[in-house]
Amino acid sequence: MSKDLFSDILYVDTYLKDQRSELKFKELLPKLDKEYKETTPTQEIRFPKKAFSPKLKYYEKLIDKETALHFNEMIAELDRTSTEEHLQFLYQKWHNRFISYLLNIQQYIQNNEMQEKAFTVPGASADADHVHAIFYLKANAILLFLELQHRFSYNSDEPLLTQEEIHEVYFQELPPNDLYVVEFSGKPISKPKPSINVGGKFNAIKADLDFRIPNDKILTYAELVKSSKADAFARLEERLVEENLIDNKYSFNNKRGNKQVIAAFFLTLFEKGYFNERVFPDGKPPKKIERKHIIKFFAHRYGPGSYADKEYRNFEGSKRPKYNQLLIKHPWLDQIS
Repeated sequence: MSKDLFSDILYVDTYLKDQRSELKFKELLPKLDKEYKETTPTQEIRFPKKAFSPKLKYYEKLIDKETALHFNEMIAELDRTSTEEHLQFLYQKWHNRFISYLLNIQQYIQNNEMQEKAFTVPGASADADHVHAIFYLKANAILLFLELQHRFSYNSDEPLLTQEEIHEVYFQELPPNDLYVVEFSGKPISKPKPSINVGGKFNAIKADLDFRIPNDKILTYAELVKSSKADAFARLEERLVEENLIDNKYSFNNKRGNKQVIAAFFLTLFEKGYFNERVFPDGKPPKKIERKHIIKFFAHRYGPGSYADKEYRNFEGSKRPKYNQLLIKHPWLDQIS
């Protein structure tokens, strides 16, 4: 493969041109290094058919590696503090690249009259492995497009598409009965790389803080914060520094009025779905995440001065009007989505 597997496999070093023996693919398969995602993904592939031949297994692993490379590079470029215009430019670059993958794959499928049943129905086609490889490439192209939207769509005015709409718009087809891409179900990556620091600005850490003393009675970052919300949450923590609610060492600024603002922040995150509903301790029944878990997590993350259980409870109850007034006074809180 020369530069980009998503193009090469269609136009340059195609699957059909690769005439290496099955024995050779058996030798190559364990030698092909795996590329690991550096940040917890929001999506994963659930493909309708397992690869059996050594050649097909090799190509699936090759596609997985290329997808992880694109995933890591995309996040490294877009998950940063920069100008609005720069981030819009970067988003559009990746958006255009992934759309070109979708369109090129569709054209290849159409030109070769490929159908899903060719590889899902045993014996339906002598070309089953070839079709399987291209549809697996298609699934990964869809995954990358969805990851871009889920994480960084705030940088663009491009319309958001569901997976079903991607099939309709870019493949002119009804979506398969079982979608190729589903919500990620694996374990969160415990120590993702922090955001790139551009211009010396504070960048939030999307993980537990290694300079805090571990406490097994407090939820971890991965247990509390939804993986799909980690990027948005990081941007909000950067906003906390801008608003002088925490400093760049994650210590809460306990000046007058800040306790109520930080409590409103916690409640807004909860109501906007930033937190998981349950935690699943090893060997124990699932545990519902409650207010006390949220308050203790942040008191550990930002320091004991940020403990705001009373304020949080009041905002949930009799002082809801006060909470609403804070949203008006601090528009950035009201704009959390």
